[in-house]
Amino acid sequence: MKFFQKSSTPLLLIGIGLLLLIFGLTSVYTLIEKSDVDLIDSFSQRINLNQDKPETVYGTAGEKVNLYVVGEQSLEGKFALQKLEFSLQEAAKTEELIFLDAFDYLGWDETLSASAKKSEILIPVFTVLPLDLAPNQELDGKVSGEYTYPLRQNKELIEEGQTFERDFTLKVVSREELLKEVRKLPIISAAITIPLALILIFFGLRAEMYGKKQKEQSG
Repeated sequence: MKFFQKSSTPLLLIGIGLLLLIFGLTSVYTLIEKSDVDLIDSFSQRINLNQDKPETVYGTAGEKVNLYVVGEQSLEGKFALQKLEFSLQEAAKTEELIFLDAFDYLGWDETLSASAKKSEILIPVFTVLPLDLAPNQELDGKVSGEYTYPLRQNKELIEEGQTFERDFTLKVVSREELLKEVRKLPIISAAITIPLALILIFFGLRAEMYGKKQKEQSG
C-alpha cells in the first residue's frame, strides 16, 4: 500500500486516466462525426522498406489511397527525396494503370538542434484508383526511389542515403469493406482506452481518499 501513500500517486493515476480517456473519446468522435468520405480520405497505410514479407494494402475504385513508405530512422524523421517512382498494374499485364514520378519534397534543415531525436522516415504517396476496378481484384504495385537523411555521429551532423525498390500488392475491395477496415482501429482503441482510463481514474480517486485517511489517522 506504500504506492497509494505517495502524494503524487493520485495525480499520476488521474492524469494518465484523463489522457487515455481523451484519446478514447477522440476515437469515438472519429467514428461518429466524420463522414464516410472523410474516413476514407484520412485512412493511411504503410509500406515498410525494412520488412522482407510482401505487404498488402487496400483500396476501393475511384477513391483516394494514402500510403506512407517507411524508411530508416533519421533526426526528427527528416529526409530529402532525390527520386521516387510509384506504379500499379494488373497482374500478368505490362500496361501500368497508374505511374507517378512527379514528387517534390523539401530537403532537411541543416540547422537541426542538438536535442533532435531519431524517428522513422515516412515518405507520403497519394493517388486515386481508377473507377473501373472490380472488388477482389489484385494489383501489382512497386515503389522505388532514393533519399538522403540526417544523423548525428560524434556530435557532428552527417548525411546518409538509401536507395530502395519495394514490391507490394494492392487489393481492391468494396467501399463497405474498406470502411469496415477503416473503422477497426478506432473501435479497438476506444474499447481498450476508455475502460482502462476509467479504472485509472477510479484508483486515482481511491488513492486520494486513502491518503487523506492516513493523514487524519496520523494526525
